[in-house]
Amino acid sequence: MLTLLGVGLLVVVGLAALGIFAAAATLIGWIIAIPFVILGWVFRLLVAIVAVPFALVMALLVGVVPAILVAAGLMFIVAPILPLVIVVGLTIWFFRRGRRPAPAPASDPVEPFAFASGPPDTTRRARPALWNCTREQ
Repeated sequence: MLTLLGVGLLVVVGLAALGIFAAAATLIGWIIAIPFVILGWVFRLLVAIVAVPFALVMALLVGVVPAILVAAGLMFIVAPILPLVIVVGLTIWFFRRGRRPAPAPASDPVEPFAFASGPPDTTRRARPALWNCTREQ
């Protein structure tokens, strides 16, 4: 009886290990394959972008019905990409919606009688407040 329980435990542990290895192999396969899937979406989108002017020319020259059929074919190409485009657009919008535009840098304050006593002295450079350790203050 105890032997049967031990064999059953080994079978369960072996199946669990086999399942973990199968899951790891599947994950590695997806990691390898996903760039090629995305590349396929990009090529489909490029085909759709290139085909739109031809559909417009067909609509002008041949008629509206063939152009609608071509546009419907394009939608079958573009439709798998639309959820990804929507998610990326919403993510960009979400993270940029709270930002305010950066204020323009403040210029030097203009004194009302800046040049009353002559042109400004440009020979001395302004030093940061941390370096102003002279007794002239």
